[in-house]
Amino acid sequence: MLTDEGSAGQSTTADPVAADLLDPTFVPVRAARVARADLDGETVLWHPETGITAVLDPIGSVLWECFDGSGSIDEIAADLSAVYGVDVATIRTDVLNLVRELGGLGLLEGVAP
Repeated sequence: MLTDEGSAGQSTTADPVAADLLDPTFVPVRAARVARADLDGETVLWHPETGITAVLDPIGSVLWECFDGSGSIDEIAADLSAVYGVDVATIRTDVLNLVRELGGLGLLEGVAP
């Protein structure tokens, strides 16, 4: 879902949580300072302060849109499972992995890069 081309708290106001400690109750929020461009179904993300660039495939692009702070990883997985008819456990694992990756790159609020 993600191609990196650059180098268990739930609140974005709390101390950032290490990406590997995130769990399905975490509510992902896109970092406001991240720029994005959409190209042929993929999304290119760029962090202006660190120079990190990440490319999301079409599925990752859909997930990026879900990271608006309105639902936890569990809730996102349940919604996507209902829409796409895919096992919720599989989706949950994929969403959690992407959140950990993007958070570790500094592209999500509340996650320590």
